[in-house]
Amino acid sequence: MAQEHTNQDAERELRAAFYEDIKAGKLSIAGAVATMRRISRLTPGDFARHRGIDVDTLEQIELAEALSAHICEVCGHPGRVLVHGSAMTRCLDHAPAGSIMQEDFLAQGKVPGIAP
Repeated sequence: MAQEHTNQDAERELRAAFYEDIKAGKLSIAGAVATMRRISRLTPGDFARHRGIDVDTLEQIELAEALSAHICEVCGHPGRVLVHGSAMTRCLDHAPAGSIMQEDFLAQGKVPGIAP
């Protein structure tokens, strides 16, 4: 029984750290998915079956999500996640005037897509 209590405490701490990291913008999509799997105790295969896809498809989706934070949505050149009302990935040539890097935006305690 004591072991179960310890596991529940550890899981609670993991969840709390997960939410804090999301709030602070410290987690990538891939990092968030990996942490969610650890919290839920789902293997990649279990998670893929839960979503109704095969593991290869899941890996391709995760790779595309991870790369999307580094590729300009307009031209395909290297880019960064910026915020200008909402989050977007843009290169310097396609960054809207007045946009700021997502890290700086989150450091101000703001959330993309939500008015200040």
